[in-house]
Amino acid sequence: MVYIITKENYFDLEQPAKSEELFNVIEVPIKPLVPDPETEQEVYRSETAIDLIPGEEKEMIIEFNTSPVIDCEGTPDEVGGLNIIFIAEEYYAWGAKITVKNNDVTAGSCIIVVTATPLNAAGEEIVTDSNAASISENGNLKYTFPGNQLIQDRALGQDIAAALLSSYSTARKDVTLTWRGDPAIELVDEIQVPEYQKHGLDVQGIFRVFKNKLDFDGALSSTTDGRKMMETIPSEEPVTAIQDTISTDVDEIQDTTIEIESIQDY
Repeated sequence: MVYIITKENYFDLEQPAKSEELFNVIEVPIKPLVPDPETEQEVYRSETAIDLIPGEEKEMIIEFNTSPVIDCEGTPDEVGGLNIIFIAEEYYAWGAKITVKNNDVTAGSCIIVVTATPLNAAGEEIVTDSNAASISENGNLKYTFPGNQLIQDRALGQDIAAALLSSYSTARKDVTLTWRGDPAIELVDEIQVPEYQKHGLDVQGIFRVFKNKLDFDGALSSTTDGRKMMETIPSEEPVTAIQDTISTDVDEIQDTTIEIESIQDY
């Protein structure tokens, strides 16, 4: 749902041109990860033994020697006790959280060993999206998205490129509204804001909220920052209506000039 904010709802609207943040060619690198051909290998071994008194539990957070990995399996090794076991195990691509318990009646110790299958990058591909109109007007301005292991396929890379391009291919990508506010608006909500309203032309922009500050001093007010996520929406009013309005404005200006000259005569 898009929250519509009209001219009657806000006190001030700023939409500055940020030419230094203008990009019309977006590149997103894709690095697919595949299992290591050497399959399973040891990715963690405790440097020192974990000492446990009878009945004691210890939660250990460990970080693997290599990451990311899959198919993790941990075991207590070099056990100095009859019954030291893992009672809880949570494995991640980078490490694990393991709880060790001594179920023996005497003190004991152990080390933690984890084996897993590492994932390695299998080549690199670049997904590109561009705005031809912006390139014609401003030249080729390229932005390369930082490499990220979570981007594994072209579909996700294309979605990221399209989302960045829709915001950064225009210099006036950010809007700041000072208005009466609405507590129902949350971060990443979409708002529709007037960008240009004159001579019968009504151009609206769709923005995504990335900052929203609410103040209450007897009355509610808000400062909302949004980033453009869609092209502007032009009014469907005919061009003739715009021309008629311009002609009317010119006549009013001429009438005002005559009145000022009359005052000067006095």
